[in-house]
Formats: sequence, C-alpha cells, structure tokens
Amino acid sequence: MAGICYQINLQQGLGGGEVYTRFFTRALCELGWEVVLFVHEQAHFWRGAETPGARYVPVRRYEDIIPLLPETPALFITHSPALGLLGERLRQQHFLASFAHMPLTGRDPAPFHAVDLILAVSGHVISSLQS
Repeated sequence: MAGICYQINLQQGLGGGEVYTRFFTRALCELGWEVVLFVHEQAHFWRGAETPGARYVPVRRYEDIIPLLPETPALFITHSPALGLLGERLRQQHFLASFAHMPLTGRDPAPFHAVDLILAVSGHVISSLQS
C-alpha cells in the first residue's frame, strides 16, 4: 500500500465535484492507496459506486467525523474547504488539502486560506484563485 488517504465529500447532490471525487478515489486505489471516503448519509448515489480499495463512511455532518479521526497524522482531502470545527481539528494534526472544483469569481476565497494545499481542476480555476 502506498498509504491511506481520507477524503470528505458531504454533498447530497450528484455533480461535478462528486465525479472528481469518484475518479480521484479510483486513481488512488489503482496506485495502491487505501481510501476512506466520508460521504453524506443521504447521498444515495454513492451506493453501487464503490471502488475496490475504498471504504465509504456515511455521516450526517462534518462534526460526526471528529470521533473517527485517526490518532496519527494523516492526509485529508476535502471537496469543500468550509469544514468548521472539523477543519480546525484537522489542521491541528493532519495535512489538509482541498479540491477547487469551480472558479471563485464572485465567491469568497477565505475558506481556502485554512488548507495546506489547493488542488485546482483547471487553469481557469487557478486564475480565479490567484486573483
């Protein structure tokens, strides 16, 4: 195994971010990573979309993840940087990265200031983050 990657995607609707989550999970697993993906318990589209090597953990809120955090430092990748109390806890001990799926034009970039790494999905998204 290459390691373990924890991902967080609590969106309840299926959109582009969830497609990226699925592709990214599959790529990590094919590279030998173990993936733990926290998903919203009402996001039924994840059922039947499981990837070998990935474990899906349904939760209701970001705070529900806190008691499930590993004791040793780990890699966490979120698909939304606004994590509230969970984000604070993650930054205390873990490496936190976030995907930027959409341009930030007209949106508040402040939540991205709290992550260690931003993974932008396109040059257009990178440009909006830089401006």
